[in-house]
Amino acid sequence: PALRFYAGVALETADGHQFGTLSVIDTMPRILTAEQDMTLQVLARQVSARLELLLQRRTLDQALAEKENAQANLRASEELFRAFMNASPFLSYIKDSAGRLLFYNKSFAQRFGISEYAWLGRTDEQLWSRRLTKSVRAHDLEVMASGRIVESEEHIRDSDGAISSLRSFKFPCHDSAGNMLLAGVAVDISDEVAHKQELERYR
Repeated sequence: PALRFYAGVALETADGHQFGTLSVIDTMPRILTAEQDMTLQVLARQVSARLELLLQRRTLDQALAEKENAQANLRASEELFRAFMNASPFLSYIKDSAGRLLFYNKSFAQRFGISEYAWLGRTDEQLWSRRLTKSVRAHDLEVMASGRIVESEEHIRDSDGAISSLRSFKFPCHDSAGNMLLAGVAVDISDEVAHKQELERYR
């Protein structure tokens, strides 16, 4: 049937942007009273507020979903990084600019006879002798200042008291916040050093 009556009120956001209309229709002609007109306007404001809340909720839900997805990807990336580093035969570690251990892999832990998290957060001063700490710290600062990979040969005491020779590679890097970090990778060359010493004695 033909429409004989129509009344509409604009739906607006809180900042005044119009996004639709609340309409009433009828097949009978009529004229709204002042009270009915006011009621329609009040209803339109309620509808606008409700729709804006729904939109905000949808936006929030989407943001939360994106955050959860990003966190899941970050966890997967971290697990992959740890799996890769722990499978590596090289001793690997990361320190912050103050000399605190932020990460070390399984080979590192096995070399010093410690658990996976025992030394995390500890500084050089808490782990080594004063003389060794001074030397290690000076070398770390030199590497971070150089901005390049520095190769050196180190001799460390294992958990069983034996002295091992390592070829160490240290290099500066940055975390996601731009903070300077020191990363290190070392390979055991004890057999190679022992072979050279034996060859020297033979000569």
